[in-house]
Amino acid sequence: MAVGLRLGIYFFHFSAGLG
Repeated sequence: MAVGLRLGIYFFHFSAGLG
Protein backbone atom coordinates (compact mmCIF):
# COMPACT_ATOMS: atom_id res chain seq x y z
CA MET A 1 0.00 0.00 0.00
CA ALA A 2 2.86 2.37 0.84
CA VAL A 3 4.32 1.77 -2.61
CA GLY A 4 1.05 2.68 -4.32
CA LEU A 5 0.78 5.84 -2.24
CA ARG A 6 4.36 6.79 -3.10
CA LEU A 7 3.72 6.17 -6.81
CA GLY A 8 0.54 8.23 -6.67
CA ILE A 9 2.36 11.17 -5.09
CA TYR A 10 5.17 10.88 -7.63
CA PHE A 11 2.71 10.81 -10.52
CA PHE A 12 0.83 13.77 -9.05
CA HIS A 13 4.05 15.78 -8.79
CA PHE A 14 5.01 14.81 -12.34
CA SER A 15 1.60 15.88 -13.67
CA ALA A 16 1.76 19.15 -11.74
CA GLY A 17 5.22 19.83 -13.18
CA LEU A 18 3.99 19.21 -16.72
CA GLY A 19 0.78 21.17 -16.27
